[in-house]
Amino acid sequence: MVRQSELAGQQENESEEEEEDIESQDLESAESDESEDDAQSPEGLGLEPPHQSSVGFTKTEPGESWGQWFCTTMYPLSGKSGGSGAPRLEALDAPRWIASIQIVVYHFYFRDLGLSERLSWGQHWTQFFFMLSGFVLSYAEMARPPRKESKPSLLQYVRKRLVVVYPTYLFSIVLVLFSKQSISTFEWAALPFHLLLMQTWLPICMKDDSGNYNCSAWLWNGEAWFMSVLVIFWIVLRPITAKVRNLSWSTSYSLLAACCIWPMVYDWASGVGVAQGSAREAVLVITMRASPAGYFHIFIAGILSARIFILSATYVDKSTGRVALDGNSAPMLMKYGCCLGYLLWGLLIFFDPDIPYLIMHQGGLIPIMFLIIIGAAVGVDPLTTWIFKSLPLIILGRISYVQYLTQRSVWDLLRLHFPTTSVAWAYPFVLVIWAYLVQRWVESPYTEWQRVRMEKDDKGFVEKCIAFLDDMVQTTRLRRTIVTCFLLFLIILVPVIFWFAQPGEVQN
Repeated sequence: MVRQSELAGQQENESEEEEEDIESQDLESAESDESEDDAQSPEGLGLEPPHQSSVGFTKTEPGESWGQWFCTTMYPLSGKSGGSGAPRLEALDAPRWIASIQIVVYHFYFRDLGLSERLSWGQHWTQFFFMLSGFVLSYAEMARPPRKESKPSLLQYVRKRLVVVYPTYLFSIVLVLFSKQSISTFEWAALPFHLLLMQTWLPICMKDDSGNYNCSAWLWNGEAWFMSVLVIFWIVLRPITAKVRNLSWSTSYSLLAACCIWPMVYDWASGVGVAQGSAREAVLVITMRASPAGYFHIFIAGILSARIFILSATYVDKSTGRVALDGNSAPMLMKYGCCLGYLLWGLLIFFDPDIPYLIMHQGGLIPIMFLIIIGAAVGVDPLTTWIFKSLPLIILGRISYVQYLTQRSVWDLLRLHFPTTSVAWAYPFVLVIWAYLVQRWVESPYTEWQRVRMEKDDKGFVEKCIAFLDDMVQTTRLRRTIVTCFLLFLIILVPVIFWFAQPGEVQN
């Protein structure tokens, strides 16, 4: 066995099936490749038959005791092999659901119902989605050797990400569209940006009749703005990962520490010559709290965490040239990262320290999230082994994305027809059941159909447009420079330009 530093010299003739590995799971939760022998069946391509799941309740086998049946049912992943590709990281789904439900509790039980002040801490977990996305997608790239053959183009890569998440996102927009009693001109004007997942790329704000500023990122489904930010991050992921995969252990930790310190810049910027309630404040707030510029360092922290994980808890098997998990040799801090991370989080809530909002919200949780993500990835943490890999948490992890995107629609519908007290008790259960049904009957069938079409190489309108644009924009150094400058313009320069602009008035 050799360490990860020798990965680049290993086999480069990976099978095409590996493109459907970890990176193809819902919201980038980790899944590994399937063997080449299984590639002829949908299951071998990481697909499942329509409306069915590979994880669920099973019948007892002849001679199997009820205790064995219970263990097999409650821990369905325990008997699954790791396949021939990168190690599976199934336990990462559960922390995503935990982050999602904490944000839901903040939105409705603190902000709407005004319950305990400690529930407000849940609002800071939005950053977890960006760090987890950076970790899982970059891990998928770094866990396989560099290839000489051509990779999917940038547009193909982004489309592969959207195949999984866009149907539910569009479904959530439709729900909001039919639930609104009135829609302003500004909202109609912003709708195309939302449909194209571009609502956070520009800090566009307008003043309404009451004197408050409405910003495009928080219109329509205000909880879904993070999807627009992720599109930018997907575009820059592979170039950044190509650089990070060669970093040393010490350099990776040093850069991760810099990402932890960076939120102090936002706290400083928020108090530099900005009048409360002014147009500049609206632009500054939306730039820091709902744009690529506000979370780029958190995404980078996820990529650096993946590099540290590979250096610390994996090795390359000489016989196969593939990455294998070596959790037992990982540092003690990583082995018990989930327990320690959630313990620190509980202590924060209990003592309720007075930490500046922007420091905590824009990256203050990076150390805690690092421990949780690494602990779940290593897979020997007691929380990971006994809870995160259990059937209930596997199911909840799968529905976390739907749960998050449709939280507001379900809450508004219940508040419209039932008393507030009844809604407060019933809402969590209704939301979970609703998310399960939507994931099973809306998201999964469409996603599976799209993946089968991609495997059969069916060319629809979208595929033809991507092929046309790819032909028009062949990769050259000049064009790569142009794309890079454009992204930097969106992330850095556009907020500066809008700083000097005065938002207009909303016309109803």
